[in-house]
Amino acid sequence: HKIIGRSLSAPASEGDISCTRCHSLKPHQIVGILGAHLDNHIKSVACQTCHIPYIAKEYPTRIYLDWSVAGKDDFKIPKEGKGLIYKYNKDLGLEIWKKNYIPVYRWYDGKRKIYKLGDKIKTDGIIILNNIEGDRKNPNSKIYPFKVHKAKQPFDLEEKVLVVPKLYNGFWEHFNWQKAIKEGMDYIGMPFSGNFGFVETEMYTSINHEVVPKKKSLGCCDCHEKEAVKCSRCHKKAEEMELPEHYRKVYPNLKFLDFEELGYEGDPAITGGRFYITFGRGLPPQ
Repeated sequence: HKIIGRSLSAPASEGDISCTRCHSLKPHQIVGILGAHLDNHIKSVACQTCHIPYIAKEYPTRIYLDWSVAGKDDFKIPKEGKGLIYKYNKDLGLEIWKKNYIPVYRWYDGKRKIYKLGDKIKTDGIIILNNIEGDRKNPNSKIYPFKVHKAKQPFDLEEKVLVVPKLYNGFWEHFNWQKAIKEGMDYIGMPFSGNFGFVETEMYTSINHEVVPKKKSLGCCDCHEKEAVKCSRCHKKAEEMELPEHYRKVYPNLKFLDFEELGYEGDPAITGGRFYITFGRGLPPQ
């Protein structure tokens, strides 16, 4: 798949190429009797969600950058734990990297609201630099996987805006934040009060690479409860049709979708989906 991607922060062009641009809306017919059920997922679940269960398989990906501690000669790196790799770079600060990163799942309708230079910020919480838009009740939304890159970056305490420090031939030479911020803000023609602090930020990155072989894609029970996907729940005489692959849990020690976090009252295979209902599945959420 040699396809040009698109940034979710500040793309040079609009538009996107989805999996269904080439693949049909019913790509699972080849898998047998489960095909129709898998194809029903396409109304609400992006292909990447099941076919890219995790990323950074061979090399770690950076998930956090703390600029506030950059420029130090005696910084003590925290002990590594929970699969996290800590690195310190005097130019950048504290970096946290991770292999086998499990995505964050969000409803996404293809739109996002980005932070633009000069936008005022609220400093009592996390600043989302490219807020993903979409929700369960939006028929144009699907559940997509994302990488969330977190950071701590400088802002103007009085102007309440994120600042642009001069790094090359600036901070990376003298390691003076106040001087670097003034140099950077002067260069882009924006005011700087002289007082700065650091604020937590998050940026979403779309996940489109590292598609796994079909046998490694998520199984039914990687997301759903076993009882929820039994054929005989809806098809009363289908006990003989139930096969081991119907209850396939490819990653038994990992957790993927959190249905309540996505706005469901529970497993939608039991509580009902967004657009339709079949016998035995209960009432759909209002």
